[in-house]
Amino acid sequence: MSELNTDQQVTLADEAEQADAGTHDTETAGGMTVEELRAWLRNWVSKAAGLPVDQIADDRPMDEFGLASRDAVSLAADIEDRTGVVLTATVAYNHPTIALLAKRIIEGDPDEGRGDDDRFWERERAAADDIAIVGFATRFPGAGHTPESTWEALVAGKSGISDLPEDRWSEFKQDPKLAKIIADANVQGGYLDDVKSFDADFFQMSPREVEMVDPQQRLALELTWEALEHAHIPASDLKGADVGVFLGTSTNDYQMLATMGLGDGASDTAAYALTGTSTSIVANRVSYYFDFRGPSVALDTACSSSLVAVHQAVRSLRNGESTIALAGGVNMILTPAASLGFDSIGMIAADGKIKTFSADADGIGRAEGGGVFVLKRVADARRDGDPILAVIAGSAVNSDGRSNGLPAPNPEAQVDVLRSAYADAALDPSSVDYVEAHGTGTVLGDPIEADALGRVVGRGRLPGKPLLMGSVKTNYGHMESAAGAGALAKVVLSLQHNQIPASLNFTEPNPYIQFAANSLAVTTEATEWPRYSGHAVAGISGFGFGGTNAHIVVRETLPTDLADTPASPTSPVEARGAQATNLETTQADNADADADDDEYLTEAERAILAAQARKSETDTTATEKDQAEGFAPCAAEGSVVPLVVSGFLPSRRRKSAADIADWLETEAGQTASLVSVGRTLASRNHGRSRAVVMARSHEDAIKGLRAIADGKSNPIVYSADAPDAASAVWLLSGYGSQHRKMAKQLYTENPVFAKYLDRVDEFIDNELGYKIADLVLDDEETYNSESAQVAIYAIQVSLSDTLQHFGAKPGVLVPHSMGEASAAYISGGLSLEDATRVICQRSRLMAEGEAGLSEDEIRNMALVEYSADDITGVLVDYPDLEICVYAAPTHTVIGGPPDQVDAILARAEAEGKLGRKLLTKGASHTEQVEPILGELAYEIAGIGPRPLEYGIYSSIDCEEFYRPGGKPIHEVEYFLKGLRHSVWFAQAVAKTVEAGHRTFLELSPNPAVLISVAGTTFGAGVHNAELIETLRRKEDESFGVINALMKLYVHGHPVDVAALFGVDDADRSGGYAAVPRTRFERKEFWLTASYSAGGTGTAPGAHVALPDGRHAWEVNASAVTDPRALVAAAAGQVLSGVTVGAVETHAPIPASGTVTTTLSPHPGGASVAMYAQDGKNFRLLFEAAVTAGSVPPQTAADAETSPAAVFADNTLVVEDEIVENAGDRWTPESGESVHDRLATIVGESMGYDPQDLPFEVPLIDLGLDSLMAVRIKNRVEYEFDIPQLQLQAMRSACLADVEKFTAFAVTHRDQLDNLAENAAAGGELNTEAINAYIDEQLAKDAASSSSPVEVTASSDEATSSSPVEVTASSDEATSSSPVEVTASSGEATSSSPVEVRGAQATSLETPQADNVPAIPVADSISSQEAAAAAAGSDVPPRDAAERLTFGVYAVITKKSAGGIFNKLPVLDEDTAQALTDRLNERTGGDIDIEDILDSETIEEMSNYVREYLDAAADVDGFVRYLRLVPEGKKSYDTTAGDPVPVLLFHPAGGNTSAYETLLKRLPADQPVIGFDRVEGSMEERVRQYLPRIREVQPHGPYVFVGWSLGGGLAYGAAQLMREEGEEVAFIGLIDTVMPAEREIETPETKRARLERWKDFAVKTYDLDPDVPIPMDRLVEADDEGQFRIIMEMVSMSGAKIPGGIIEHQRTSFIDNRALANIEPSAYDGKVVLYRADRMHDGAIELDPQWAKIDADGGWGPIVSDLEIVQIGGDHLSMVDEPYISTIGADLTARLRGLGKN
Repeated sequence: MSELNTDQQVTLADEAEQADAGTHDTETAGGMTVEELRAWLRNWVSKAAGLPVDQIADDRPMDEFGLASRDAVSLAADIEDRTGVVLTATVAYNHPTIALLAKRIIEGDPDEGRGDDDRFWERERAAADDIAIVGFATRFPGAGHTPESTWEALVAGKSGISDLPEDRWSEFKQDPKLAKIIADANVQGGYLDDVKSFDADFFQMSPREVEMVDPQQRLALELTWEALEHAHIPASDLKGADVGVFLGTSTNDYQMLATMGLGDGASDTAAYALTGTSTSIVANRVSYYFDFRGPSVALDTACSSSLVAVHQAVRSLRNGESTIALAGGVNMILTPAASLGFDSIGMIAADGKIKTFSADADGIGRAEGGGVFVLKRVADARRDGDPILAVIAGSAVNSDGRSNGLPAPNPEAQVDVLRSAYADAALDPSSVDYVEAHGTGTVLGDPIEADALGRVVGRGRLPGKPLLMGSVKTNYGHMESAAGAGALAKVVLSLQHNQIPASLNFTEPNPYIQFAANSLAVTTEATEWPRYSGHAVAGISGFGFGGTNAHIVVRETLPTDLADTPASPTSPVEARGAQATNLETTQADNADADADDDEYLTEAERAILAAQARKSETDTTATEKDQAEGFAPCAAEGSVVPLVVSGFLPSRRRKSAADIADWLETEAGQTASLVSVGRTLASRNHGRSRAVVMARSHEDAIKGLRAIADGKSNPIVYSADAPDAASAVWLLSGYGSQHRKMAKQLYTENPVFAKYLDRVDEFIDNELGYKIADLVLDDEETYNSESAQVAIYAIQVSLSDTLQHFGAKPGVLVPHSMGEASAAYISGGLSLEDATRVICQRSRLMAEGEAGLSEDEIRNMALVEYSADDITGVLVDYPDLEICVYAAPTHTVIGGPPDQVDAILARAEAEGKLGRKLLTKGASHTEQVEPILGELAYEIAGIGPRPLEYGIYSSIDCEEFYRPGGKPIHEVEYFLKGLRHSVWFAQAVAKTVEAGHRTFLELSPNPAVLISVAGTTFGAGVHNAELIETLRRKEDESFGVINALMKLYVHGHPVDVAALFGVDDADRSGGYAAVPRTRFERKEFWLTASYSAGGTGTAPGAHVALPDGRHAWEVNASAVTDPRALVAAAAGQVLSGVTVGAVETHAPIPASGTVTTTLSPHPGGASVAMYAQDGKNFRLLFEAAVTAGSVPPQTAADAETSPAAVFADNTLVVEDEIVENAGDRWTPESGESVHDRLATIVGESMGYDPQDLPFEVPLIDLGLDSLMAVRIKNRVEYEFDIPQLQLQAMRSACLADVEKFTAFAVTHRDQLDNLAENAAAGGELNTEAINAYIDEQLAKDAASSSSPVEVTASSDEATSSSPVEVTASSDEATSSSPVEVTASSGEATSSSPVEVRGAQATSLETPQADNVPAIPVADSISSQEAAAAAAGSDVPPRDAAERLTFGVYAVITKKSAGGIFNKLPVLDEDTAQALTDRLNERTGGDIDIEDILDSETIEEMSNYVREYLDAAADVDGFVRYLRLVPEGKKSYDTTAGDPVPVLLFHPAGGNTSAYETLLKRLPADQPVIGFDRVEGSMEERVRQYLPRIREVQPHGPYVFVGWSLGGGLAYGAAQLMREEGEEVAFIGLIDTVMPAEREIETPETKRARLERWKDFAVKTYDLDPDVPIPMDRLVEADDEGQFRIIMEMVSMSGAKIPGGIIEHQRTSFIDNRALANIEPSAYDGKVVLYRADRMHDGAIELDPQWAKIDADGGWGPIVSDLEIVQIGGDHLSMVDEPYISTIGADLTARLRGLGKN
């Protein structure tokens, strides 16, 4: 016996002694003394237990002698017969030993002396004691998936009890013996509909992991999500918060399944099972996924687990450990063990239904389910506007202790827990209306529970007010660890609907329960809440079979729960605004200090003080009611209503949008107010991929949501696929953004803004004697230099506080000049009072100084188009001018004497540069302000600098970033320097861009600095920066604030969207709309496991190697579906390269039993036979012969390994080069013209449809980049069989030039040598030279020809009967000859083999530098159009819609648009109509001519095209759908039989359209999907791809292929997928190689590389070789910085390079550096390396380390299964014909090997 049991024996013996001591001999029962009664009881127990009487001890629990609950009922009856003492059946359990029971019989009921006036429940309660239930989620048998469906099932009296589902326990049914046991057992119960399915992608779990995760953990995740959504609390808002998770869980069935599944290749998933099948992880899994940082506790107290979890959550909230708690429980029945056990001992009711408190109660029915509740302190719920569904007033938990058996209840303990719970709630138990009982429906359990309830809750009740009782177990069965969750859900729903549902299965009262005596009644029908105390109160009981008891007291919500109580400001903004020294405090302190001098005051002075006191009281009274409190701008009448939609992935966001749009079109959606819809969506989780519809009507909402769902743009929709990597930059503009009526609308409509403006006004009034609010409200106010600066400051800080009031947070700040004062306050660097003093005194002194200037002292300021570097040289000629502001990369503000300002403006104009004089009388940031610096220092002395709360990129200290928490910076000297010296604004913005910031928000009355920011971002190659304005002149200011917040939101920056909608105080729950909740896309995930008394459940079965060399396996017959597959599986375990040959079937596979397989090896293979047991003998079923390559190779553990042995299996495969038959070469006999073939080549290489290509526009203007040019060159040279020389010289050629050259080369191959000689001799070889040479040769041909051949340069028509026609320009040419060549004449006939359609009938001139317009200075630069202008380069088409529009425009107008943002000339009506007709023809749309005429740019015009052109069908973000099979299918689930797609990754500097030729070499039914470029390191890029890979292909096997850098990305993707447990079939590396000897990076090698880049730029882009190179800067810079500096050099040289080229060179530069530095880790899967013969010359020229590459490309040491296929060619040419055909053929063979093609 254990020590614990020994202690308990002593305790019980002591109790027996106490019973002896308290009993007098005169006390008897039925004439028996205590001793006689003990003897009688010993004899009774002896007979009942069948034990000798001398073994029956008085102090041992009677259950230890074998007595059961039914024996207790018999004992009670016999005691009554023998002694006349009436006992309930529970007394024996109450008094478990003979000594205690005898004492109870003699002394009687201890409760009889207890009066009804026992007020044990009275106590003082704390404010935090009441806990609100604000939301919950349910999943119960037969009750649907929502609280609403749960209520419908309850009120309808629906039973969730059913037979065992067909697919349940299938792992065990495979064994015939166990299948029969299950079939014969009573396993009826409450089963959930689907326990195997789960949305793994939603919860970001890999298929391999989720298969090993207990469905109870999965259910807990889903319920938590749903509960938070039901509570209208965004899960995203709780990340990192102290949210407690308390979940009950008990069964561990899935762990058994996982154990059964081990051994079947599960070693790589076994690690997942460690956490996936542990019940202790249930709560931890929730906390991990949601990032909750509070307590995370899984509780197992059996049947009371859920209620104990709730109790623990209540305690955690009360003691402040958690601010929000999630509590509940889950339970599932996944194996038959416990059910069969319960059934074997008779615990399962005959019909599986629980009959609580009924006379025919006959046991339990096991059930599964789950529920999770969201709990908050009532005060917190009231503050946050949460709907309070019910209130937990009290709770208690205790233990039975040593009752009459471990699983036996203890009535006294139940009484104690009830008393403790009502004492905790401070509620009179006699006022309780209803108790949701534990109610297991057992013969003794129900009477014991009822007896305890009668003794505590039934006591002292008035007649006619019985305690109502019921149990939800009668509906669902016993959900064990989730039972309490079901009970609590029933009570909460009943309170919500004011109705108690009927307790089912009740026939007549249990005879052992004294219903009337204890004032108890069962709710046999739906009953209205009686509300005995005036409000509804309920209790909920749960008793664990191990003895843990719990009781929860729940009441309905009262008006006092929702009543607001006065509270001091708590928001960060308000706390910051509570100044350490404010005006009122200062005045009050002064008054107190002067109180002692009161007797010396005159009457007049006393009157003044009294007036001041009255004013102070009035002001205090006026501010008592905070008009801003609870203000919800989006709920205001007439406001825009932002509808937010989000998801972890863009695809999820789109699906959510579609669901909501569908609902909005229903009657329910149409009747719901738009505000309620917005409030509901705002209160949901905010995923990383976000969108918002700025709707003003249901029609707007539906259109916007449909646009999101379809992936299309819409003016009222903002979206972002992923959050910004860096925080938002808040810009504080300087002087110049002021205007009349600024902020007036916002001040009058938005009390939050008004509150903060009034607050700053108090300090302004103290400093200057006026208030900005008065100026704002004055429509005639035009502002002078002082008031303008102060007003801008007041508006900026008030806007900041307003935005922060609604949850926005500045990331970093960039101030501009006077904006430094605003930044000082917003950053926390100064108090509001101090910052206001700085701006007020600065502005006052500047205005006074300006007013006192004489005519000679006036200084002007001007904006000039000179960069920071340029201006220094220019100012040499203007010695009195100073730099005031570095406004933008190409613009500077200067100041000084008017004559010199005028002179520099004239110079700028003469140079074609912008120059604009600013309207100022003085020049700040120059020597002119020096006289006021001393006075300013005096006026602002005493300001108190503080550590920053937000970082600042200073415009005072060049390129300095001051971090939060660092040394305070806002000293007096800082502001003096800021007024006197230059403003480094452009440099500050540039630093933010370098740091990765991409969102810029300007706080100002009107945009002033965004144009400068756009120039900086665009110049840095950042084309996707989000530039956000807050307010704008003459536009809706209230909308502006909401609009700014929503733009911040979509880019992932913090915003409390729900605060914009506020709370509907009239109806906290009704203020929300019934928007469809988040939809889980569940798929089945279930581990592979089997149970068998013999054999195993998975082929080939349990394996034994026999001593004679043979092998044997045994497997369940039910697992054998294909004998050949079984043979192959068995042979594959001992042989490699197995092929099943001849087979013979002797008998069918039996339906049951086991199958034995034997294998006898022999040279070259083996003989395999299959048998089934037939009695004592075995019957032959199947025979097969197998051939094999070899026995399996040695494992690493068996081999004697050396470091080189790891790579011994690497294979080098050299295949014959396919040349002649590799591609479709063009021939005159093909029937295809040179024109059409060239259009196909160029269109495929550049992403154009061939028919949209304008032949007269230079390719470089169509977006041609270096990679595209090489691809076109390679294909043209190969497909037309042209020597590799000339096309590289045609840098500025249009397609017609290429066509002219190609046609000439086809017919004049022998004359091309002259071109080569000319180039070798140093002659000029360019497009013009080539055209001239061709014209000369054609003229010679015409002159020497005996037949009349004319070379025409311009004609309108050319007709020919030849199959090949390449006509360029002639008026009319007819010929009956098969081929015609015309170059420049009216008519020509020729017998030559090719007809040339000429080059440039209408040549187009590329805009020259002199014609480039100066950058306009606009009010706003929030669009890419202005950004492009600021950058000074054309922007090529970016997507299909822009390419189509650009091309068609050029074809129709015969002119290039230049760039998509370039302003177009006004079209005449005929041209516009032709353009409209062609666009409609190409899109199948209905574009209006007016839209075309109104479009000022290609970008604007393409928006109309995009409506009809479904660009999303080709490209979705960075995913390019190269081939979809069948058409439109964008996801391939291999587990459902879908083919394995080829996943391609982009090469360096390009996109996956580079694989167009490979696509042609793969089977037509092969899906191919590309992943285009994203920013970041290699690892960061791959991790960005991962979710989209999962979206495209949820499960393996995967095939990853990439050329160049793409191979590195493919390799990285494969490694991550393998880490997640996925199968990767193979990786295809297309010449992804590493240098044999890596160059060690030193300043010298870096310098040498940069010199090579300079030479490259000189040769390639006509860079001025004399441009000074800032080599020291280059060497110090990183890769991105180096490229930026190089582009600065290009810009300085005057070279005009199209944007497409610049962007390609940037990405190529960065990507190639990444490729050169790649350091892949080891990989043990299959890798196929397709090797070129060499690296291309250009790469070696730029980086000589590429000259030497090992045969294995550097992969040998790290890849265990490397196969090398030698392709030939160089690195660039191998992705074109003829080489690509070899790669395509090899890939096709491998894909067919997967069985998917």
